[in-house]
Amino acid sequence: MEVWLLAGTGTALAGSSVGFVWGFYEPRHERWAAGGLAAVWVLATVWLTMAFDRPEPSLGAPAVVGNLAVWMAAAGSPWWSRRPGWGPLAGFAVPVLTLVWVASQLVKPWLPAANAWPSPWGWVHLALLAAAINSLLLGAAAAGMYLEHERELLHKVPRVFYYRLPPLGDLDRWSYRLTVWGWASLSGAIVTGGLLSDPAGVYWVQTVGGAGMLAVWLAYLAYGILRARGWRGHGSSWLTVAAFVALAVDVVGAGGLSHGVAATAWHGWLG
Repeated sequence: MEVWLLAGTGTALAGSSVGFVWGFYEPRHERWAAGGLAAVWVLATVWLTMAFDRPEPSLGAPAVVGNLAVWMAAAGSPWWSRRPGWGPLAGFAVPVLTLVWVASQLVKPWLPAANAWPSPWGWVHLALLAAAINSLLLGAAAAGMYLEHERELLHKVPRVFYYRLPPLGDLDRWSYRLTVWGWASLSGAIVTGGLLSDPAGVYWVQTVGGAGMLAVWLAYLAYGILRARGWRGHGSSWLTVAAFVALAVDVVGAGGLSHGVAATAWHGWLG
């Protein structure tokens, strides 16, 4: 059952990615791409329900974060994809989210099934991390749209979908807002990750994934400070994109906040 759910989710995500990218040039294809996201939401809901009810799922925390992320993205897509001028955002965000989801299903679990599985606090941690991934991904996608819009203006060779992109000022402003919301969720994930430290005295920040997450958090903090001091446009957009790439690599590759010794405390310390 689980394999079929994951296969269906992956197929629906891939189809939606193709549809939204194709929608750059033929907006009518965005409708069936949105239908694919609706299917993703249903499948991810069933998978997460099964994972929550089963104390020893065959997949670990990366898979949970990946499915939570696509579930949240599919649930929120009617809001951000229907805003005037924001239809192309899905063409930038959904393919990247699909790659993150695939990687989350393939990497080695942070939490071995025979060891421990998250307490309710652990689920809060994973949900905050998934929310951060979604918001920061959308912020990076808006930044990518800004860079593409800027490039075509500078080279004076606009393509068809160029005329569907929002103005540069709107892209820059929404990229900042989405990044700030994502940074707030990431801060919450870091706090709960700290609560999940090993009671023997080895903390998540002493792991590769935890240290990498702290570095990403500091990069976003620097971004916010620079924005407050008037930094806008090209440079801030590149930093937003680079910071999200670092976040995705850390969460999927290095294990994020729940890697290594922190995993042993999920039941033992929080009950």
